[in-house]
Amino acid sequence: MGGKHEDALLLRRISRDAYGARGLYRRSIGSFSTALAEIGWLQEQLRAEHLAAHLAQRAILSEMQAQKYAELRGYSGKMTHQHAH
Repeated sequence: MGGKHEDALLLRRISRDAYGARGLYRRSIGSFSTALAEIGWLQEQLRAEHLAAHLAQRAILSEMQAQKYAELRGYSGKMTHQHAH
């Protein structure tokens, strides 16, 4: 479900996380706060893209496919499944 926008956000987040780890002892509290705020925003955007992909997927499924999908995901109570991503 990784669209171009989602992939770009993920790469940006990874690079920000890596930059923060490399600069741990050379950065100030203010710069960490700014970096953490940006990482939090990127995580929020990535989550929104992920959920939008789920909604878009549901929109193209037939009712029968949607029911099977819900069953396989554990939403119908017939199976237990943890969402792992």
